[in-house]
Amino acid sequence: MKRTLALILLVAVMLTSLMISSALAEEKIVIEVLNWNGGAEQERNEAAIAQYEAEHPNIDIDFQVVTDNYMAKLNTLVAAGETPDIYYIAETNAIQWGLNGVAMDLAPLYAADGIDMKDYFIPSAIFGSGDEVYGLAYGVVNIVLYYNKALFDEHGIEYPSRDPANPISWDEFVDLCKQLTFDSNGNTPNDAGFDENSIVTYGTMIDNWFPYIDAALYSNGASFFNEDGTDFAMDSDAGKEVIQAIADLYLTHKVAPSIAMADAFPAKVQMFKDKQLAMYIYGSYEYPNFVDEGIDIGVAALPSFGLSRTVSWASCNQISATTEHPEEVFDFFRWWCEAETNPLQIVSNFPNTKTFYEDEELTAQWLSNEIFNDDFRAVIPNYFLEDFTQVPEPVTVVNAAEMLDEIITPGLDPVFTGEVSVDVGLADIRAKLEGKYGGKW
Repeated sequence: MKRTLALILLVAVMLTSLMISSALAEEKIVIEVLNWNGGAEQERNEAAIAQYEAEHPNIDIDFQVVTDNYMAKLNTLVAAGETPDIYYIAETNAIQWGLNGVAMDLAPLYAADGIDMKDYFIPSAIFGSGDEVYGLAYGVVNIVLYYNKALFDEHGIEYPSRDPANPISWDEFVDLCKQLTFDSNGNTPNDAGFDENSIVTYGTMIDNWFPYIDAALYSNGASFFNEDGTDFAMDSDAGKEVIQAIADLYLTHKVAPSIAMADAFPAKVQMFKDKQLAMYIYGSYEYPNFVDEGIDIGVAALPSFGLSRTVSWASCNQISATTEHPEEVFDFFRWWCEAETNPLQIVSNFPNTKTFYEDEELTAQWLSNEIFNDDFRAVIPNYFLEDFTQVPEPVTVVNAAEMLDEIITPGLDPVFTGEVSVDVGLADIRAKLEGKYGGKW
């Protein structure tokens, strides 16, 4: 009887142990992901996550999208000690958050997989200081010159160069703008009867936007700040030349509306569609919007002041330094952020790994998407292959984003509208920046 009772107890203990073990085995690891991309991108992300979860039944991805007041939400979670395992953050904040201990250093994790991040990824995709890397971008973008093929064809004008190694010069760009700016009588700025007050088609539009201006400065050997981020540098002779040239599009050549006027115009895609705009310098992420509207959009290399340059950047994905499941989170992070495992991240943007630019098969795989036209396929990869791409300064210079938002951008507005000269405007900016510099990250 005692033996029987002991046997029953033993079996009961074993069954209980097996049930507990089974329950523990079935318990899923939850990975929290915070992102701000809604709409079509949210749908793509959710589809990718569903695929990962199907392949990893022990993982549950809690994917949260916050489209309003995103940083307020993220800051609240961090302050409460509830930082999401993976979160999206603006490129201008990424390095600071790593240095402050919020984000994990990814370099050792990749090194354990046999990967040196700086050799494996393109420079604009990684965010770090020294040997530490705090974040990774997917869906990288850059600045290109869009041109309205319909207008060029209608007037028999040759397209601008799409070869980053041989871009059109800034003077050639201005000449094209003049040929493609028309008043209500069909006159251009090259004609004696041109009426600048009745323009119906503009050659281009100007934007007081840091990536666009940074790319133009780089092409003339200039920059916003000096090499170590400790002083203002845009007031060099080369910098003044660039700012004056941009201002002259409106002030002298009459091929662009003023910045104040531009706010009253429709979206640039609609202006292309209505033949109100011939060329526009903007981010590559606008490309799908042209395609969606059925526009046969031209993509060309940026006009140059001497050097062929563009800037490349993207927002950043980081892993919380306090994540409870670093191994599982890193496994998902890699799958999520790299195009070879999650091709949905490059539906309309650029891969973050160098292999996609160096391996012909991977390049062909990326560019096989029917959304890309021949112009896109010619311009984008070659910007990276030929090393004509630079990271914009607000990513690497301490306080650059604040200095741009609060001082430099508003200080350039009166220059671009002709209220003050370039010399006066840049001198005023220099004075207001005194004491604001923090060097480089």
